[in-house]
Amino acid sequence: MLFSLFIGIVAFLLGTASAYPTEDPATQVPGNDTKISSDFYDASIQVLLNRASGTEYYWEMFQGPSGQAVQPCTYRDPFKFASMNGPYHYGRDAIDNPPSAPAMDLKLLKWMDHDDCVWRTHGNGDVGELICGDWMIMPCEQDPEYYKGVINCNGRSYHRMYSCRY
Repeated sequence: MLFSLFIGIVAFLLGTASAYPTEDPATQVPGNDTKISSDFYDASIQVLLNRASGTEYYWEMFQGPSGQAVQPCTYRDPFKFASMNGPYHYGRDAIDNPPSAPAMDLKLLKWMDHDDCVWRTHGNGDVGELICGDWMIMPCEQDPEYYKGVINCNGRSYHRMYSCRY
C-alpha cells in the first residue's frame, strides 16, 4: 500500500513537470507579467538592388539600426552606405521581379573596432550571411519589405532584397 502511494505521488509530480516552456520563449520578470524580448540585435545591414539606368544595376549595402528600413530616396541617416558591387546588366524590367544576387562579398564599415566583416552570398538564391573574421557568423533573410515592390526616386529604382540583424 505504501509502495502504491509512493508510485502515485512520483507519477503525479513527473506528470506536472515539463522540460518545455509553457509560454513563449521571452524572459518573464518574476513577480509581474512584464516580458523582456529575446530579440536583442541593435544593428542591421540591408542589401538593395539599384537600377541606376536602363539595364545597369548595382548591389548596394547599408548599415544602420535594427528594426528600421533604410530609405534610399532621402537622406539615409541613421544608415550609412557601406559598399556596392556592379555594374551588372539585367533586363530593364528586372527591378520588378529581381534576380537573386550572384556570388559576392560586400564589406561592412568598421563595427565595434572590427574591420573584418562582410556580407557573403554564394548566389543561386542564397540570402547570405554576415561573417566577421572567425568570430561571428549571423544568418540573413529576405528583407521583410521585399514584397512592397520597387522604390522610384531621383531617376533610380531600388528593390529591397536581404537583411541581417546583429
